[in-house]
Amino acid sequence: MGGYLDLCCTQITNPNNYKKLPANHIFTWKNKKYIKIDGIFSEIIQKKGKVYVVRYIGKNNLSYVVTDGINYAHGETIKDAKKSLLYKISDRDTDRYKSMNIETVLTIKECIEAYRAITGACEFGVRYFVEGVGKLKKTYSIAEIIEITKGQYGNNIFMAFFKEKL
Repeated sequence: MGGYLDLCCTQITNPNNYKKLPANHIFTWKNKKYIKIDGIFSEIIQKKGKVYVVRYIGKNNLSYVVTDGINYAHGETIKDAKKSLLYKISDRDTDRYKSMNIETVLTIKECIEAYRAITGACEFGVRYFVEGVGKLKKTYSIAEIIEITKGQYGNNIFMAFFKEKL
């Protein structure tokens, strides 16, 4: 491993420029370290053990990422990140979603609950995505959720969950 990530003459704040970077790989550029976790590209401010203090590209606030060595979860505090990590690695009950199909319509709250339960996406990552979408409708069908989350963390898992109903 090793090498360089040349971001010269790019718009690093534009997500299209970093969507294809390998996940959970630490990049070094101009004496700063960067990492892409769950589709979110961030500058690493500090790393101590299994806890990262990060700043999302294009944002000013610091946040936290916790890992167990395999899974990663974000949070506004270390406590939030640890809670999300536990949720990510726990056995999430998806039984209530098995009777749904791609035409099933859900409220925003129900969409988020279903996406997190099915994919294991952390609360912070989902919130980050939702805030980036802009103005939301009050309801979405499962098919619409699959479409708007293309390229995002867990989309392939969410789509596979409803595959036989596509």
